[in-house]
Amino acid sequence: MVSKLWYVDDLQKSNKSKALVRTLANVPAGKRIIWQEVRSGNTALELQARSYDLHELNTIEYQVLIGQQQIHQQLLRPGGVYALVIGPAENEVHTSRMFELTEPNSMSMLWLIPQYVVMTLGEVMFSVTGLEFSYSQAPPSLKSLLQACWLLTVAFGNVIVVIIAELKFFDSQANEFFLFAGLMFLDMLIFMWFALYYVSYDEVAAMHQRKLIKKRH
Repeated sequence: MVSKLWYVDDLQKSNKSKALVRTLANVPAGKRIIWQEVRSGNTALELQARSYDLHELNTIEYQVLIGQQQIHQQLLRPGGVYALVIGPAENEVHTSRMFELTEPNSMSMLWLIPQYVVMTLGEVMFSVTGLEFSYSQAPPSLKSLLQACWLLTVAFGNVIVVIIAELKFFDSQANEFFLFAGLMFLDMLIFMWFALYYVSYDEVAAMHQRKLIKKRH
């Protein structure tokens, strides 16, 4: 056994898209365990033999050394949680086994591209038409003020997102996104209700009407 102490391991993934590693080594107390990057040869982590802490490492390939002896070599993947168990030396050779406690992330980051495309198209269509609406429907002396107020709503929206994210109403981020989608749907219903009773302001017609009034007077 590596230790006589039993504990519940932490299987939560890193929130930085890195790998989490715990080294459980049944080796003499004076030994030092080194996690070394295979490609660069740099030391990423150096541990005491009886250190069982969880460490966050970059997602590259490592070799594990005790002294000058290579014990294990492993490629760490994003989001994975690993436990490396090193057994006592037999004929001056240590045995090792890597346990994958939490599966690494399997979804490619490239799936973000279509999401950003849709978000960008939505932002362009909504932002441009919104600015055009606030400019065309505002009185001549208030056009700049109305456009500034329109842009200020973006700031208020960002504040709402920050507040909801920091209060952590949900354990799952997916539920948080569903909440944002529900708020947007409610916002759409409110805008639809306003649009039913809104009377559009025609600036050209208003200008002609002002000219006619001036001529009459």
